[in-house]
Amino acid sequence: MKKQIFVVLDTETTKRNGLVFDAGWTSVDRAGEHYGKGSYLFRDVLVKDDPFYRHKIANYWEMAWQHDVRPITFANFRDRFNRHLNKLRKQNFEPIICAYNAAFDTRQLSLTCMTMLGKRFLTKPTRLLDIWDAWATSCPKRYIAEMSAAGNIRSRAEDVYRYEMGLPDFEEAHTGYEDTKIEAQILLKVLARKQSLPIVNHPSKFEPHPWKKVQDRVNKNINPTKEEIRDNFAPAA
Repeated sequence: MKKQIFVVLDTETTKRNGLVFDAGWTSVDRAGEHYGKGSYLFRDVLVKDDPFYRHKIANYWEMAWQHDVRPITFANFRDRFNRHLNKLRKQNFEPIICAYNAAFDTRQLSLTCMTMLGKRFLTKPTRLLDIWDAWATSCPKRYIAEMSAAGNIRSRAEDVYRYEMGLPDFEEAHTGYEDTKIEAQILLKVLARKQSLPIVNHPSKFEPHPWKKVQDRVNKNINPTKEEIRDNFAPAA
Protein backbone atom coordinates (compact mmCIF):
# COMPACT_ATOMS: atom_id res chain seq x y z
CA MET A 1 0.00 0.00 0.00
CA LYS A 2 1.32 3.44 -0.92
CA LYS A 3 2.04 5.90 1.85
CA GLN A 4 -0.70 8.51 2.08
CA ILE A 5 0.15 12.20 2.05
CA PHE A 6 -2.68 14.46 3.20
CA VAL A 7 -2.82 17.66 1.15
CA VAL A 8 -4.80 19.96 3.43
CA LEU A 9 -6.48 22.66 1.37
CA ASP A 10 -8.36 25.80 2.37
CA THR A 11 -10.02 28.50 0.29
CA GLU A 12 -11.48 31.95 0.76
CA THR A 13 -14.23 33.10 -1.58
CA THR A 14 -15.40 36.43 -2.95
CA LYS A 15 -18.91 35.81 -1.63
CA ARG A 16 -20.56 33.15 0.51
CA ASN A 17 -20.91 31.00 -2.59
CA GLY A 18 -18.58 32.89 -4.89
CA LEU A 19 -15.25 32.49 -6.63
CA VAL A 20 -12.08 31.45 -4.80
CA PHE A 21 -9.65 34.38 -4.53
CA ASP A 22 -7.26 32.93 -1.91
CA ALA A 23 -6.11 29.32 -1.50
CA GLY A 24 -3.36 27.51 0.31
CA TRP A 25 -2.28 24.01 1.14
CA THR A 26 -0.17 22.15 3.68
CA SER A 27 0.87 18.55 2.93
CA VAL A 28 1.61 16.19 5.82
CA ASP A 29 1.90 12.47 6.52
CA ARG A 30 0.46 10.62 9.52
CA ALA A 31 3.50 11.49 11.62
CA GLY A 32 3.17 15.20 10.91
CA GLU A 33 6.14 15.42 8.56
CA HIS A 34 5.70 18.11 5.93
CA TYR A 35 5.83 17.50 2.17
CA GLY A 36 5.04 20.92 0.75
CA LYS A 37 2.96 24.06 1.11
CA GLY A 38 1.52 26.89 -0.96
CA SER A 39 -0.13 30.26 -0.34
CA TYR A 40 -1.69 32.14 -3.26
CA LEU A 41 -3.86 35.17 -4.03
CA PHE A 42 -5.59 35.23 -7.43
CA ARG A 43 -5.36 38.67 -8.96
CA ASP A 44 -7.55 37.81 -11.96
CA VAL A 45 -10.38 36.64 -9.68
CA LEU A 46 -10.17 39.85 -7.64
CA VAL A 47 -10.53 41.86 -10.86
CA LYS A 48 -13.65 39.86 -11.70
CA ASP A 49 -15.44 40.05 -8.34
CA ASP A 50 -15.26 41.78 -4.96
CA PRO A 51 -14.19 39.69 -1.94
CA PHE A 52 -16.80 38.89 0.67
CA TYR A 53 -14.47 40.02 3.49
CA ARG A 54 -13.47 43.35 1.97
CA HIS A 55 -11.86 44.55 5.20
CA LYS A 56 -9.18 41.85 4.78
CA ILE A 57 -7.81 43.19 1.49
CA ALA A 58 -5.32 45.50 3.19
CA ASN A 59 -4.05 42.49 5.13
CA TYR A 60 -3.38 40.68 1.86
CA TRP A 61 -1.30 43.61 0.61
CA GLU A 62 0.89 43.29 3.70
CA MET A 63 1.04 39.50 3.32
CA ALA A 64 2.16 39.86 -0.30
CA TRP A 65 4.82 42.41 0.72
CA GLN A 66 6.13 39.99 3.34
CA HIS A 67 5.98 37.07 0.86
CA ASP A 68 3.40 35.24 2.99
CA VAL A 69 1.14 34.95 -0.04
CA ARG A 70 2.03 34.96 -3.74
CA PRO A 71 -0.22 36.91 -6.17
CA ILE A 72 -0.73 34.76 -9.28
CA THR A 73 -3.47 33.90 -11.75
CA PHE A 74 -5.91 31.11 -11.01
CA ALA A 75 -4.55 29.16 -14.00
CA ASN A 76 -1.08 29.35 -12.47
CA PHE A 77 -2.43 28.07 -9.16
CA ARG A 78 -4.22 25.16 -10.84
CA ASP A 79 -0.97 24.21 -12.55
CA ARG A 80 1.08 24.47 -9.36
CA PHE A 81 -1.40 22.45 -7.31
CA ASN A 82 -1.66 19.63 -9.83
CA ARG A 83 2.14 19.55 -10.23
CA HIS A 84 2.43 19.15 -6.46
CA LEU A 85 0.05 16.18 -6.56
CA ASN A 86 1.96 14.63 -9.46
CA LYS A 87 5.27 15.11 -7.66
CA LEU A 88 3.90 13.14 -4.72
CA ARG A 89 2.70 10.39 -7.06
CA LYS A 90 6.14 10.14 -8.69
CA GLN A 91 7.60 9.62 -5.22
CA ASN A 92 5.23 6.64 -4.89
CA PHE A 93 2.91 8.42 -2.46
CA GLU A 94 -0.86 8.64 -2.66
CA PRO A 95 -2.04 12.24 -2.26
CA ILE A 96 -5.34 12.64 -0.43
CA ILE A 97 -6.93 16.07 -0.84
CA CYS A 98 -8.38 17.20 2.49
CA ALA A 99 -10.29 20.22 3.76
CA TYR A 100 -12.40 21.16 6.74
CA ASN A 101 -15.87 21.21 5.18
CA ALA A 102 -14.39 19.77 2.00
CA ALA A 103 -17.75 19.84 0.22
CA PHE A 104 -17.54 23.65 0.21
CA ASP A 105 -13.90 23.97 -0.88
CA THR A 106 -14.16 21.41 -3.69
CA ARG A 107 -17.41 22.93 -4.95
CA GLN A 108 -16.04 26.48 -5.01
CA LEU A 109 -12.75 25.46 -6.65
CA SER A 110 -14.72 23.66 -9.33
CA LEU A 111 -16.95 26.71 -9.84
CA THR A 112 -13.93 29.03 -10.03
CA CYS A 113 -12.08 26.81 -12.47
CA MET A 114 -15.06 26.48 -14.80
CA THR A 115 -15.75 30.22 -14.60
CA MET A 116 -12.16 31.35 -15.16
CA LEU A 117 -10.79 28.57 -17.38
CA GLY A 118 -13.68 26.45 -18.60
CA LYS A 119 -12.12 23.20 -17.38
CA ARG A 120 -11.90 20.84 -14.41
CA PHE A 121 -9.66 21.77 -11.50
CA LEU A 122 -7.92 18.40 -11.12
CA THR A 123 -5.98 16.84 -13.99
CA LYS A 124 -6.10 13.33 -12.48
CA PRO A 125 -8.63 11.55 -10.24
CA THR A 126 -7.66 12.02 -6.60
CA ARG A 127 -9.29 10.69 -3.46
CA LEU A 128 -10.78 13.16 -1.01
CA LEU A 129 -11.28 13.52 2.74
CA ASP A 130 -13.49 15.89 4.72
CA ILE A 131 -11.59 16.62 7.94
CA TRP A 132 -14.80 17.88 9.57
CA ASP A 133 -16.54 14.54 8.97
CA ALA A 134 -13.46 12.57 10.04
CA TRP A 135 -13.24 14.53 13.29
CA ALA A 136 -17.00 14.34 13.95
CA THR A 137 -16.92 10.56 13.56
CA SER A 138 -14.34 10.16 16.33
CA CYS A 139 -14.71 13.34 18.38
CA PRO A 140 -14.24 13.09 22.16
CA LYS A 141 -17.55 12.65 23.99
CA ARG A 142 -16.45 15.27 26.51
CA TYR A 143 -15.99 17.86 23.73
CA ILE A 144 -17.10 21.31 24.87
CA ALA A 145 -17.76 24.40 22.77
CA GLU A 146 -20.16 27.30 22.38
CA MET A 147 -23.72 26.58 21.31
CA SER A 148 -25.28 27.90 18.13
CA ALA A 149 -28.52 29.90 18.12
CA ALA A 150 -30.28 26.67 17.12
CA GLY A 151 -28.97 24.90 20.23
CA ASN A 152 -26.28 22.81 18.57
CA ILE A 153 -22.72 22.45 19.80
CA ARG A 154 -20.48 24.32 17.36
CA SER A 155 -17.84 22.31 15.54
CA ARG A 156 -16.24 24.82 13.20
CA ALA A 157 -12.51 24.40 12.62
CA GLU A 158 -11.88 27.26 15.05
CA ASP A 159 -13.99 25.62 17.80
CA VAL A 160 -12.41 22.21 17.32
CA TYR A 161 -8.87 23.60 17.27
CA ARG A 162 -9.55 25.50 20.49
CA TYR A 163 -10.62 22.29 22.20
CA GLU A 164 -8.03 19.91 20.77
CA MET A 165 -5.12 22.25 21.46
CA GLY A 166 -6.37 23.59 24.79
CA LEU A 167 -6.52 27.17 23.49
CA PRO A 168 -10.01 28.48 24.33
CA ASP A 169 -9.24 32.04 23.13
CA PHE A 170 -7.78 31.05 19.75
CA GLU A 171 -9.15 32.94 16.73
CA GLU A 172 -8.88 31.59 13.20
CA ALA A 173 -7.08 33.78 10.66
CA HIS A 174 -9.60 33.06 7.86
CA THR A 175 -6.92 33.17 5.19
CA GLY A 176 -6.17 30.16 3.03
CA TYR A 177 -2.71 28.98 4.02
CA GLU A 178 -2.91 30.00 7.70
CA ASP A 179 -6.12 28.03 8.10
CA THR A 180 -4.57 24.92 6.56
CA LYS A 181 -2.05 24.85 9.39
CA ILE A 182 -4.72 24.51 12.08
CA GLU A 183 -6.76 22.10 9.97
CA ALA A 184 -3.69 19.90 9.51
CA GLN A 185 -3.28 19.83 13.30
CA ILE A 186 -6.91 18.76 13.70
CA LEU A 187 -6.36 16.03 11.10
CA LEU A 188 -3.30 14.75 12.98
CA LYS A 189 -5.43 14.45 16.12
CA VAL A 190 -7.93 12.37 14.12
CA LEU A 191 -5.20 10.18 12.63
CA ALA A 192 -3.79 9.50 16.09
CA ARG A 193 -7.12 7.92 17.06
CA LYS A 194 -6.50 5.28 14.38
CA GLN A 195 -10.10 4.96 13.27
CA SER A 196 -11.26 4.45 9.70
CA LEU A 197 -11.33 7.59 7.59
CA PRO A 198 -14.27 8.66 5.38
CA ILE A 199 -12.11 8.91 2.23
CA VAL A 200 -14.23 9.20 -0.94
CA ASN A 201 -13.66 9.18 -4.68
CA HIS A 202 -16.04 12.02 -5.55
CA PRO A 203 -17.37 15.13 -3.76
CA SER A 204 -20.92 13.80 -4.09
CA LYS A 205 -19.98 11.12 -1.55
CA PHE A 206 -19.17 13.57 1.26
CA GLU A 207 -21.28 13.34 4.41
CA PRO A 208 -23.68 16.31 4.00
CA HIS A 209 -24.12 17.08 7.71
CA PRO A 210 -21.01 16.32 9.80
CA TRP A 211 -22.25 18.61 12.57
CA LYS A 212 -25.10 16.20 13.29
CA LYS A 213 -22.62 13.46 14.21
CA VAL A 214 -21.16 15.75 16.85
CA GLN A 215 -24.58 16.30 18.42
CA ASP A 216 -25.04 12.53 18.68
CA ARG A 217 -21.65 11.90 20.34
CA VAL A 218 -21.40 14.65 22.94
CA ASN A 219 -23.47 15.73 25.93
CA LYS A 220 -26.12 17.96 24.40
CA ASN A 221 -27.41 19.00 27.83
CA ILE A 222 -24.33 21.17 28.39
CA ASN A 223 -24.79 24.80 27.30
CA PRO A 224 -21.65 26.53 28.58
CA THR A 225 -20.91 30.23 28.57
CA LYS A 226 -17.63 31.51 27.16
CA GLU A 227 -16.37 31.93 30.72
CA GLU A 228 -17.28 28.35 31.65
CA ILE A 229 -15.52 27.03 28.55
CA ARG A 230 -12.39 28.98 29.49
CA ASP A 231 -12.53 27.89 33.14
CA ASN A 232 -13.37 24.22 32.57
CA PHE A 233 -11.47 23.49 29.40
CA ALA A 234 -10.41 19.83 29.20
CA PRO A 235 -8.76 19.11 25.84
CA ALA A 236 -8.71 15.54 24.59
CA ALA A 237 -5.75 13.36 25.45
